[in-house]
Order: sequence, then structure tokens, then C-alpha cells
Amino acid sequence: MFLASQKLAGRAKSLAAKGLRAKETKRSAWALGDQAIVSAGNFLTTALMIGFLQKEEFARFGICFEVMYWLNSMQSSLVTYPLTVRGTSAGDARLRKLATACLIFTLLLAPIAMMGMGIATHLLQRFQFAPWAIFAILTWQAQETTRRALLCQFKYAAALPGDTIAYFVQSICMFFLARRGELTLGSAFAAMGITSALGCLFQCFQIGLSRVNLSELKTFAADFWGFGRWSLCTSISTIFTDFSFNWLLAAHVGLDASAGFQVMGNLSKPCNTVMNAIPGVAMPTAARARREAGFAAARSAMLRYFFLGALIMSPYLLFMAIWPQVLMKILYRQHAGDYVQYAMVARFNIIAIFLGYVCNGLGTFLAALEETRYQFITSIVNTAAVFAIGLPLTYFGGLWGAIIGCILCVSVRGICNLFFLYRVKNKPTKPWTHELIAFPGAAAEAGITTAEAIATVPN
Repeated sequence: MFLASQKLAGRAKSLAAKGLRAKETKRSAWALGDQAIVSAGNFLTTALMIGFLQKEEFARFGICFEVMYWLNSMQSSLVTYPLTVRGTSAGDARLRKLATACLIFTLLLAPIAMMGMGIATHLLQRFQFAPWAIFAILTWQAQETTRRALLCQFKYAAALPGDTIAYFVQSICMFFLARRGELTLGSAFAAMGITSALGCLFQCFQIGLSRVNLSELKTFAADFWGFGRWSLCTSISTIFTDFSFNWLLAAHVGLDASAGFQVMGNLSKPCNTVMNAIPGVAMPTAARARREAGFAAARSAMLRYFFLGALIMSPYLLFMAIWPQVLMKILYRQHAGDYVQYAMVARFNIIAIFLGYVCNGLGTFLAALEETRYQFITSIVNTAAVFAIGLPLTYFGGLWGAIIGCILCVSVRGICNLFFLYRVKNKPTKPWTHELIAFPGAAAEAGITTAEAIATVPN
């Protein structure tokens, strides 16, 4: 009798495991599909700009785009990153309040984005396009906020229509502008802003925004600031790391070298489908696994998604290693001749792409463990490596120096991430604080009492 019940329990456990794996496979497929739309939209937009704009004008667009990414990373640190982790176990009512609060926070941070884009367009001597650039970045941040509100609960299928409007329809608009001979920096930013706004509105209706009172906003703000301040410091430091190579090339070598560097980056964008989708699924999954079963379960969840992503990226990277000129001729049309000279540089850039994917995975794991302080320390070490190694190589070696510098600096960052993961693997999980106190149901969901949550708040 005992053996029969034991066998029955084992069979039930096996069936449950199979069901969980099937659920994770389906979730991964939808996540990759959604991210494929986002990455394809960005990739096609950039390819159209390369194919239809003069080299120097494309370089200006690329620099503006990098400034947008940097400004978005600051908003992400304080808004969408805490939303991604906090929203994972939230009920529908609490998620609506979180999404509404995050849109309000995005609006309060808008002056920083406006100032950044104004300065960038002025320095690039394209200040007449500043209003459209500001409109584009604000709507982009709003749409990314509503998108993350859906993704944090693994609603990838629900996010797909809004993301299609915001990214894929955007590239279609760019195509028609290019065919009519009307593709400029101003029209490109206008198309980005309009499609992002439409995508954001669609996702707002899907989420169903909810009224948030002032006391709830204060609670969210305190929790998000405590949670995201180290990530914000990391984002600020990237101005000296992620963007300094391209800006130094533009200032010291010339806009031609800057354009070549950006073309190398655009060739890697098909990999962004995986590099952005995998963390989007892995971070909330690993965060939940850590809370429920500890570090080993979180690591196992992270590794499954990491190897899945590497497997998916491999065919494209292999094709780029063998036939980079073919890719350039397909993508860049009549301007391909300006860039085929960089074929060997593109091959070496594959090393930077792969190492970047590894570092991205390690950083995502630290974020899932809520160890953003260690991410900031890693970014400081990375910044030191950029100034000591990367920028001198770029200054004296031009485009080749920039690629080699990127490879060396990414390697340093990966070693730091591995060191900090080794330190935190036995660290106990901390219960959430402000959010657990503010919502009576949240503490129960986390498995502790409200009194215990209050006791965890630092003095």
C-alpha cells in the first residue's frame, strides 16, 4: 500500500513537472515572438535610415538614438525595473495601481528627457527637430511602461498587439516616408512618437488603469527609490561606458567612423530579439523561484533560459561570421558600398556580442536576486576599464581600437558579475517592505505577516 501511494505520488510529481515545462516553453515562445516584433521594428528602422540617409546624417540619427537609450535607462531604473519585479506576484487590482503610478512617475521624470534631447539636437546642429525628438522619447517611455506592466505577469500574447503598433508599424511608416523621399530626422522622430503613443493607449485599455491616491504614490515612490537607486547609478555611469566609444569616434576620428561603428551595432540587432526577450522572461521567473525555493532554483531557471537564447542566436552569428558582406548588401542597399570595408570588424564584433550576452545574463540574475548594489559596483569597475583600456584604444586605433576595447571591457564586467554572484549565493532572501505594508494582501502573498513586514523596514 505504501509503495503504491509512493508510486502514485511520484507519477503526480512527474506530471506536474511536465506541465510546468510545457507552460515555460509556451511562455518562452510568446516572449520571443513579442521581442522579435520589437527588435525587428528597431532593426528595420535603423536599416532604412542607413539605406536612405547620407552617412553623416545617419551618424547624427544614431547618436540621438543612443542618447534616447541612455535617458530611457534612467527612467527604467526608477520605474520599469521595480515594476517588473514588484508586479510579478501582484493581483490585477494592485497591478493596475502599479501601472498608473509608473505612468505618473514617467511624467514627473519628463523634464530630464526633454533637457537631454534638447542638448543632443543642439550639439548635432539639428535643433529644429528637438520638439519631435522630445515627443518621441516621452511616448516611447510611456509605452515601455505599459508594456512592462503586461510582461511582468508573463502576458506576452496580450502585449503583442500594442508592441506591433509601436515598433513594427513604425518601421512600415519609415519605409513609406523613405519611398516618398521624405525620410528625415524630424519625420523619423514623428513616426516613432505617433506609433509609440498609439501602442501605449492600446495597452492602457488592456491593463485598465486605476486611481491612485497620494499616500499610495508616496509608498510606491519610497519603495521604487529604495529598490532602483543603485540601478539608477548604474544607468548614469553608462554614459562613460556604453556611449563614450561612439562619441569619441565622432569627435576625434569623424562621423564616418561613428557611422561604421553604428552599422556594426545594427548588424547585431537581430540578436536583440533574444538578448532582450530572455531577461524579460528570466528575471521575474528567477525572482519568483528565489522567493519560493532559494538560490539554486533561481540559478536553474536562469540557466535554462540562457542556454535557450544562445541556441537561438547561434545560426545568425554563424552566418554573420561567414558572409558579413552579404548581410550589408541586403540591408543597406545603395549605401552598402560605404560599409563593406568593415567586414572583418563585423566578424570581431561577434566576440563582443557573445560576451555581452553572457554579461547581460549575469546582470539579469543579480537583478532578479535584488542585488542592484553589486550591479552598480560592477559598472564602476567597468567605467574604470573603459577609461584605462577602451578609450585609449579607440583614440589611437579608431574603429578597430573601439571593437577591441569593447571586448576587453565586457570581459572585465563579466568577471565582476561572477565574483558578486559567488558572494550572494548563500544570502537569505529578504521580504519586501513598503509594498507589503501598503497592501494587506501583499504580505500574505509573500508568506509573511504585515507585522513581520513592518519589522523589516530599515530605521
